[in-house]
Amino acid sequence: AGRIMDQLECAGIVGETSGIKAREVLCKDENELEYKLNHLEKSRFERLQQKQEEEFEEASQREIQNESSRLIKLGIDLEINEAIAIYEKAIIPQLPATHPYDRLMILYRKKKDYDNEVRIIKIAISVFMKENERRAGRVIENDSSLYKQVMQALETNESIKYEDGKWAFVQYDVMEYITRLEKAQKLYKKSQEQSKL
Repeated sequence: AGRIMDQLECAGIVGETSGIKAREVLCKDENELEYKLNHLEKSRFERLQQKQEEEFEEASQREIQNESSRLIKLGIDLEINEAIAIYEKAIIPQLPATHPYDRLMILYRKKKDYDNEVRIIKIAISVFMKENERRAGRVIENDSSLYKQVMQALETNESIKYEDGKWAFVQYDVMEYITRLEKAQKLYKKSQEQSKL
């Protein structure tokens, strides 16, 4: 009964409570009461309709956001797959250019395709070790006094400078690829274990 009276107060049919004193009836006759009740029903219907419209709008926005997210992911996947295809073609001649190898490693890592990442790193190590050896041979051919230094530099994966600061022997950092290979192999092994679960 108290809740009903509070609702009637909110509808403007009765006045506020004041202790033990009876509430004032704000409607002067049945016509005014009927008008307020009809208006109350219309107002409640309008609120319900507005709430439904807001919920529909929110659902539409969520659907638009989900579709937009799906399209963005699809676009990224297409970009990645197209880039992979192009870089894979670029490394066919196995030229000593780091960019396509580095990008393939990154893209395969993004895709969590560790098997292909490992494959690319191994190719890169082979290509750049051969190039380092070729460069070492050329330096030794031009200046045989650098033989020991060049051989040591090949083992430590370092470059050599003359005393005047000019480069005598510059090589690719194969150790960086070897470190990356170890990490990629661990990730590959972990992904294989998880796929068995």
